[in-house]
Amino acid sequence: MLIKLLTNKVWIGGVIGAVLMVGIYAWGKHDARVACQADVAKLRETHAAALLKAEQHYTAALQQHAAQYQARLQAAREADKNLFAATAQARTESDQRKKEILHVIQNDAAADCSVLGTLGLQHYQKSLGY
Repeated sequence: MLIKLLTNKVWIGGVIGAVLMVGIYAWGKHDARVACQADVAKLRETHAAALLKAEQHYTAALQQHAAQYQARLQAAREADKNLFAATAQARTESDQRKKEILHVIQNDAAADCSVLGTLGLQHYQKSLGY
């Protein structure tokens, strides 16, 4: 009977030990899973924060580039306007000079004809003996 009792106690102790071992294993596995899930959650938060920061940096750089492009575009438009105005003014001045030169040439031609006419008349009068 004592052997039977000891055998039963050993067997019961073994079963209890096995159950405890399975429980400890399950508890350790559960703790590992919880720790892993916590690490994954931290990584996701870190990744989301990094993505948000990168997106903000990209958006800021894009806005800065757009502002610089708009400034260069506005400067180019102003330069075009100034060039057009300068070209129009130069054409007007050129046309005015052409008119002045033509007027001077006409006046010079008239003066030359007058002088030649006077010289021709004097020569003609001399040839006639006047």
